[in-house]
Amino acid sequence: MNTKKQVNLTPDLLIAAGHCRKTFLNPENAGQVIKINHAGSDGNERELALYNVLPPNIQALCPRFYGTVETNLGQGLCFERIVDFDTQEPSETLLKLLQDKADFVRLHKNGILNAIQRLTDEFANCPQMTCGLNIENIVLQRVSPSEIKIFSIDMKMLTVKEAIPISKLFSFFRTRKIRRRLKRNLDFLMQTVQKL
Repeated sequence: MNTKKQVNLTPDLLIAAGHCRKTFLNPENAGQVIKINHAGSDGNERELALYNVLPPNIQALCPRFYGTVETNLGQGLCFERIVDFDTQEPSETLLKLLQDKADFVRLHKNGILNAIQRLTDEFANCPQMTCGLNIENIVLQRVSPSEIKIFSIDMKMLTVKEAIPISKLFSFFRTRKIRRRLKRNLDFLMQTVQKL
């Protein structure tokens, strides 16, 4: 998307704010969002580094990435806006649905469990370490009355905080670490959904 024209982001366009970044609706395209770093954060740089090496099967589980864009708040990353088919409103995180719309989750329990398992299996075989499967980053999109799709909406490269970064140096240890993280998330989600 690299464009020389600066996009003007205003407070009324803010959709969400996380630990590292804010997400705005793109005022020039309602089907896109723009992620902007908080001051001192490197979230966009970590996500861009990861997107450049992600295999296609993992990219297919994430919102489409359109590129960088200059804004009045600094350089942003432009992504597809994930919305539900009937309302065209932003799809909600699975965590929020579990908290606020348990009946909906119960109705789609089997589809959700299968989608979570597929997402986890794909990420477990990904050579890069990412925070993409953190529970708050999993969004459930309603694509038809009976069909759902799960996305990971935050794909920052995971910062390794080991005294001796063996998981960064050796693929065997990296894979083990990824699988441990995934198992914790998967176990929590599976148990929560199955109890409904």
